[in-house]
Amino acid sequence: MTRLLTRKVPYTFNRFGYYYFSRRVPADLTQHYSYPRIVQGLKTRSAHTAKTRALVAAAKLDEYWSHLRMTNPDLIGRNVNRRVKRDQFYAAIWSLFTLRLTV
Repeated sequence: MTRLLTRKVPYTFNRFGYYYFSRRVPADLTQHYSYPRIVQGLKTRSAHTAKTRALVAAAKLDEYWSHLRMTNPDLIGRNVNRRVKRDQFYAAIWSLFTLRLTV
């Protein structure tokens, strides 16, 4: 008796008349969670109240996830920095190599 009502009330499902908030954990943050999905009861049978509570919960969760991403040094453009350093390294080696060939 579980129905997904994502069109009417985003991030929720209705089970036995009660609404639940449900959100998948992003792939880059799964190491912070035990389960791949967050589910929390909204303690209401009203679709209007559930929509309001679900949107508030989603906004809070997005803000928290943003904070986790900003404080994790492994996620902040580290792969881009490595690529830039590697490209600069190869450019320097290439310039030394071409310099030796012309001398």
